[in-house]
Amino acid sequence: STASAADQVQVFTNGAWGTYDLLDARPGAPTFYYWSLPGGVVNYDGLIIAPGTGVMGKHRVTTDNDTFTQVGEVRMNQFRMRVPAGTSLSSGGYPLDDSPNSRAHTIANGFFGSVSASASDQIQLWNGDTTPNSPGYGVYWLLNGNASNQFWRPTATFSNENNNTFLKAGRSQFIKRATTAPVLNLVIPRPWNP
Repeated sequence: STASAADQVQVFTNGAWGTYDLLDARPGAPTFYYWSLPGGVVNYDGLIIAPGTGVMGKHRVTTDNDTFTQVGEVRMNQFRMRVPAGTSLSSGGYPLDDSPNSRAHTIANGFFGSVSASASDQIQLWNGDTTPNSPGYGVYWLLNGNASNQFWRPTATFSNENNNTFLKAGRSQFIKRATTAPVLNLVIPRPWNP
């Protein structure tokens, strides 16, 4: 019934975290849970999270293995999204593992690459997704050495990861833009045929 003991869903919008706590309106009565902002009494159960928006969940009980179920329909068309300037938390448009190429994260589509990680667009993956309770991020950055050397690579190795499906279904990732320009109309092709 308190924010410090509640499970949370966190969204990252305009450079700031928004946190929604799962509160117990009547302790002991499991049908009276609701999502609310910290310290608030407003029920956000009906909040719609836009497609392509990433979220992070914080489960306070670490001794159980609850399942997080996603529901919805698989879109029949290409997916369009905006990638804002700065840092944003995003997710894929389809329930499939993706690569940077399958998500159209290329220089031709408005992403920015350079010869150094700090001057390039980055994809940052929370390490806790693959190793529970592990802090920090795995970072991929867009190398742009010349026309034949444009690829996403991890910081630790010099390997072309353009077609590696490290962007997992049901997971979010930070996209850190190196420039102040957003990608206004990123078109992600449908990865399957109906």
